[in-house]
Amino acid sequence: TITISGGVISSSGGGGGAVTKIAQTVLATAASSVTFSSIPATFSNLRITITGRSAASVAQDNVQLQFNGDTAAHYDTQFFAAFNASDSKGQSLAQTSAVFGNMPGTSTSANFPVCGVMQIIGYAATVFNKVAIYSQGLMGATSTASVQLNFTQWRSTAAIASIVFSLTSGSNFVAGK
Repeated sequence: TITISGGVISSSGGGGGAVTKIAQTVLATAASSVTFSSIPATFSNLRITITGRSAASVAQDNVQLQFNGDTAAHYDTQFFAAFNASDSKGQSLAQTSAVFGNMPGTSTSANFPVCGVMQIIGYAATVFNKVAIYSQGLMGATSTASVQLNFTQWRSTAAIASIVFSLTSGSNFVAGK
């Protein structure tokens, strides 16, 4: 599990049904990206959990990732989102990063974080392209809520050894725990 929590990033995987923490980073100051490197290939799956906020002056800021430093157009994403009483859907193919969700920025009510979970099945296997499912929920204010479901494919059969997280606005993840 790789966790972004108000600037706290941690990682764990599981073998034999157990969850094993493999790394954790706590941001003492805001950061524009967080990298997890040397992810061991000894587990079957990764679960990434996210709780946090963006420092951007926006209502919502997209969270993106890249695997193994791959900045080529190898990422595909399909999403469905429900915002209050309306919905939205979309697709992005052959992108240079995977946008897998969003988090509140400073234009929303204070202390309202995103809460999300991503599953990367077979992250260390080398037969199929890597695929992930991500679901999240967030409150933009006391009267606005959203839920989102994403599917992401990385067009590579390489085992995932590193993940870089950043925000599409170029802003920072808020520091703290």
